[in-house]
Amino acid sequence: QEDVELSLKGSAVCTLQEFVPCPDCTLNDFENAPHRFATATSFYGVELNFVVKNFCDGAKLSLGLVNYFTLLVLIVGMALINRHLRQQEIKMDEDEQTA
Repeated sequence: QEDVELSLKGSAVCTLQEFVPCPDCTLNDFENAPHRFATATSFYGVELNFVVKNFCDGAKLSLGLVNYFTLLVLIVGMALINRHLRQQEIKMDEDEQTA
């Protein structure tokens, strides 16, 4: 989507969608999202089924790798802060001890 700013890509709702024919689909297939299913009757009296199809990119490998790397940086950062705090705790404890 060209009209979505860069910081919202991957998190914004996909607005590129339309109803497309799906002759094998039933309402039971969409019981969790019935608003994505519709039926229409043709001029000849035949009932046609339609479902909503998204035309967005969806999950990309690059987005997944960025999320994975961010999680890894957070975990390493928290481990380093924890290690630093333990060292500071030991140093402060040794400074407070008197003979």
